[in-house]
Amino acid sequence: MKFLKTRGRASFSPSIGALVTVSVAIMPPGTMPKPFIVPPEVRGRQVKPNSGGRSAAKKPTIECRHPRTSGAPMALDTKRVLKPFKKLGKSLKKLPKQPRPEQVHEMRTSSRKVEATVAALGLESTGNGRRLLGEVARVRKPAGKVRDMDVLTAFASTLDVDGERECAVELLEYLGARRYRRARKLRTSVSKYGPGLRRRLRRQSAKIDKLMRKAAKAKADGRNGAADAAALALHLSHELRQPARLDRNTLHPYRLKVKELRNILQLAGDGAEQQFIKELGKVKDVIGEWHDWGELLAIADQALDHDGGCKLIGEIKKIHQQKYDEALTITNRMRNEYLGVRGGRGKPGAEADKPVLIAVSAIAA
Repeated sequence: MKFLKTRGRASFSPSIGALVTVSVAIMPPGTMPKPFIVPPEVRGRQVKPNSGGRSAAKKPTIECRHPRTSGAPMALDTKRVLKPFKKLGKSLKKLPKQPRPEQVHEMRTSSRKVEATVAALGLESTGNGRRLLGEVARVRKPAGKVRDMDVLTAFASTLDVDGERECAVELLEYLGARRYRRARKLRTSVSKYGPGLRRRLRRQSAKIDKLMRKAAKAKADGRNGAADAAALALHLSHELRQPARLDRNTLHPYRLKVKELRNILQLAGDGAEQQFIKELGKVKDVIGEWHDWGELLAIADQALDHDGGCKLIGEIKKIHQQKYDEALTITNRMRNEYLGVRGGRGKPGAEADKPVLIAVSAIAA
């Protein structure tokens, strides 16, 4: 199995010609668990080299097994996997001209989860999957811009600086006007792409449901999503050990990987390793909050025209620095406890590997 780079995410080559068994046994210190490729001949079928793993008789079977589950193939929570597809479809259908913050948040979150699910199941290289991702992006991006204004407005409303009330009101008005314009653009995108996207969401959802039903019934499927999801989760957990030291330039890109890993692990439902997922959620939130205060600072510098120093901007700078310190502390603590990254070294031992491996193996039924 080889990884491809697609739009900043790790994805799988669509041509897989072997049974993939992801071992989650505790590895020796300094090693990283990798997908183990079992030759196709073991299954009694010959596959020609460089043929993309296809045989004339039958598609290759991809499974993900855990050594402590008596060889049971890995499975996913079907309801949890399909839920964001349904929620996004409803959001597209009911979005008003000036949506409420919670409606925008739900649309953006559901869009992200749909993208993560399609990538985790290795479906982004299929025709419908590729087109679905393109159409989802057309509504996710404008929804994200509206959501940003909602978050920044909430932050700005908490600022209370003596003698700077006029500046605070001016900043809120500026954010409100920008939010209004962006909401109109979101509505335009939803009106244009929504109907087609809803049909494609239903089509992809039905395909995923069919694949998962086949996998559950036959214990094997030509495209077992659990194998792709588990291997991608292991790959992402390895990437989270880098860079050795985080700073202002690397912290926000790091958050994107944290979000992707968390979304994949959540596909297992209640069987997932909840504490690790909870810690990933904390990291995602604190880094996001630091980044948002930085965005508010940039907008305040642009919107507020002061002859002298503005105490409101000074307060935002102070909070921004505090959020950075907090984000760095919480992220490094998670890397220390769950990934074994200590003192700038990204070489975990066996004990440090356990939480990650348990979390990945929790995708198993």
